[in-house]
Amino acid sequence: MKEGPTVWWSLGYKGLPRGTALSGRLLFGPRRVYGRFTWARAPDGQSWPVCLEFSDTHRGAPFQQGTAVDDVSTWNVNPVRPVEAFGK
Repeated sequence: MKEGPTVWWSLGYKGLPRGTALSGRLLFGPRRVYGRFTWARAPDGQSWPVCLEFSDTHRGAPFQQGTAVDDVSTWNVNPVRPVEAFGK
């Protein structure tokens, strides 16, 4: 994964239709990747603004360092949760 714009797809969790594309950005912290999503597009073409982020028991998702400073990996399935605003 690289920092910057990204699209992830919903598996049908928490009211999002399966296959909904979530558009947003990936940001890297010291040990976590923060997926912050601001737009959703359902498979039927409907779209709407969202405020969702990766979240397991903490904000973000843990990652393992790749071969370069800006290259990391994380689980290919990460839970998201709605938030009122993105943390720092």
